Amino acid sequence: KFTPQSNQWRCNFCKLANNLPILYNTYDIELESDDVNNNTMYKDRPEVNYSVVDYIMDDTMSNVPKKVLNYTFIIDVSYNSIKSGMLHKTLETISQTLDRIPDYDNETTISVICVNDRLHYFELFPDNDIETKALQSSFRMYDVFDIDEPFLPVPSGQLRAPIHSHMNSIATLLSSIEDIFTETSSLLFALGPALESACLLLNETGGKIFTIVATLPNIGVGKLKDRCYANGNPTDLNNKDTGSKYSSTMDCQTMFYKDFALKCLESGISIEQFLSSNGNYLDIATLSCLTNVTSGKTHYYPNIKLQNDRFDDVRYSIELYSTLTMDVSMDAVIEVRASHNIGVTSSYGNIFERSPGIYYCPIISRDQSYMFAIEPTEDFVSDKVFFQVSVLSTMANGERRVRVMTLPLPTTNNIQELYNKIDQRALTLYYAQIATVQMATNSAVAVQKDLVDMLVKILTSYSNEVLNIKKRKEFKDTFQISRSMQLLPTLILALVKSQAFRSWSSNDNKRADFLNRIKCTTID
Repeated sequence: KFTPQSNQWRCNFCKLANNLPILYNTYDIELESDDVNNNTMYKDRPEVNYSVVDYIMDDTMSNVPKKVLNYTFIIDVSYNSIKSGMLHKTLETISQTLDRIPDYDNETTISVICVNDRLHYFELFPDNDIETKALQSSFRMYDVFDIDEPFLPVPSGQLRAPIHSHMNSIATLLSSIEDIFTETSSLLFALGPALESACLLLNETGGKIFTIVATLPNIGVGKLKDRCYANGNPTDLNNKDTGSKYSSTMDCQTMFYKDFALKCLESGISIEQFLSSNGNYLDIATLSCLTNVTSGKTHYYPNIKLQNDRFDDVRYSIELYSTLTMDVSMDAVIEVRASHNIGVTSSYGNIFERSPGIYYCPIISRDQSYMFAIEPTEDFVSDKVFFQVSVLSTMANGERRVRVMTLPLPTTNNIQELYNKIDQRALTLYYAQIATVQMATNSAVAVQKDLVDMLVKILTSYSNEVLNIKKRKEFKDTFQISRSMQLLPTLILALVKSQAFRSWSSNDNKRADFLNRIKCTTID
């Protein structure tokens, strides 16, 4: 708010008066009134005319070194991956996206690590060197048998290949990998050692790790046990409480993946996962710890086959293609704040909280959403409250940018008006996010009960505070609710019966996948 007859403005968050920047026309402010319609300055300055404003930072404003986009692929080449056709689909899709991956300054790099019971690295040669030096092969393969203490066989720079100058070499490698491992019969998959190697590879530059998994990690650090039978029955068949099963299979089986994800944050590394079980148990709940912290996403395909007309085949190719070609923002710091006496209490989504109201994402994708719970800390008297989210990030083209999003909302003392303005879809998603967090430590039966109790509490409050319905005989079978919440009971009950929260489930992989999708879903 601008102060009339002065060169100051009053912050709508902290209420302090501040001097206007010299770029503003102070002469107009002194002459004009504080009326938005009359003050010409409001029509000229975008930051006071729009609720979303981007500020581009030049080199003098930011000392952060230029970021380069680096993609590292950890590809499962075990027997299950080859037999199911996931390896074939992966290599085919990556080949189709090489010329569409964001590469504005011709500096985006790609590296490939193939994994079964050992680690296979590939050094790619520039296209020009292959022609001028008449090299017989466009790549060199290194096998590392020591998975207990994984290491890089050559300096990391030799394993990262810029797409612009290695396009033909990368395409040749992708077309050769399936032939190299076609005779493999190994059922072992060392995901943990591969992740540690990828972290060494991107430790200095940051970037994104894509894990293509078709086998439960069963060797080396981070190996997992099958917590369920293949048909989805609980390990403890004598346990009569079906809900208690899920409190033990929806949490993290080992701390390695959580600790590794925190280690990736220090280097600015994000992780994206593409998982296929083909009827086998994968422990998606544990593997999802990698993406939950590093702002990535876990994609699950239960039935990939060699046939090209299957639904999961098509969906996998589309989602992998979309993820690789999507513009991203790197090293993003998000700050959420609100008016005085209102604070952020919790956050939901694949995001890491540095401190209250401050969040960090190594890489932000456009297909995710985040939710923040905001509550008043003290009583306040104001006709409006303001919410603001600012995002400081580096774009894929190297541009450092700050995006500021501001939302004003009116307040009211009339509880009926409050109920009439409720967004039932947003409220349902909020309760779904809360239930998703509870699934890691509580049974499905307990989470279902909490969802129903939340709904009953809202309906009871509406009946008592708005309708003033007493416990009289004539109102015994009455059910009334505001128009804005007419679908809320249906939405909550549908949520209770969904794959994520129902008390019985034929497959823990599908349950964990449903929970992951809720974390990243939008209101629409």
